Amino acid sequence: MKSLKYKIGKGIQLYKREGFFYVIRKIGRKIFRRIFPAKAIAYYIDLDTLETDMCYLPKSTEIHRASKIEDIPIPALDILIDYRGTYKERHEVINQFIKWFQKGANLWMISVNAKYAAYIWSIRGNYVNSYYLPITRNDAVLFDAETLPEFRGLGINFIARTYILFKLKKEGVVRVYLTVKAWNSSSLKTVKKGYANILGTARLFHILGKDIVLWDKIKK
Repeated sequence: MKSLKYKIGKGIQLYKREGFFYVIRKIGRKIFRRIFPAKAIAYYIDLDTLETDMCYLPKSTEIHRASKIEDIPIPALDILIDYRGTYKERHEVINQFIKWFQKGANLWMISVNAKYAAYIWSIRGNYVNSYYLPITRNDAVLFDAETLPEFRGLGINFIARTYILFKLKKEGVVRVYLTVKAWNSSSLKTVKKGYANILGTARLFHILGKDIVLWDKIKK
C-alpha cells in the first residue's frame, strides 16, 4: 500500500509540474508499449576491430566502475534513484540494482568536471532481464545507458562506451551486444558513431511467462 501511495504522490507531482494531458500521454505510452512492445534494433560489436588509439578519456572525464551496491558513492546513488525512481520508491530501485549486481552486472558511472553526467550498465555471459538472443561466456551486453539532461549533446556516451569496450576487451570479451528502441532517435545517432554493426530488428513479447522474440530483419 505504501508503494501505491508513493506512486500516486509521484503522479500528482508530475501532474502539477507538467499538466493533465502530459500525464495522460505518458500513461498511454506506457500501456501501449506494455501491450505492443516497441521494435528494437540489435547491434553487435566485435572487439577485435577496435583501434588502439581510440581508448582515451578527456582530462575532465572520469569513470567509476561498481560491481556491488556498496561500490556506488552515495551522491551518485541518489542521482540514479532520483532519475529512475519517478514511480518507484528508493528501496525498490536499490533492490533492482542489487539483483543486477548479483547476476554479474557492472555499473559504469561517468563524471565530468567532478559532476555525475551519465551511466552505463554492462554484464558478461548473462543478462539481467529477458534478452533477444543467447549470450555466451565471451559475450557481454551493454544496457540501460543514460546521459543526464544537462550533459546531453557533448558526446559523453560515445566516449564512455568506447572506453568500456576496451576495458572489456582486455578482460577477454570477444563480442558485445546492445539494443536500442527504434523510436529512440538520439540513442540511435550515438550508437551509429561507434563500432556497432546492425544485427537485426526484433520485438520481444512476454506471454504466459514465456519470452517470444519476433525478428523482423536479421543480418545474415
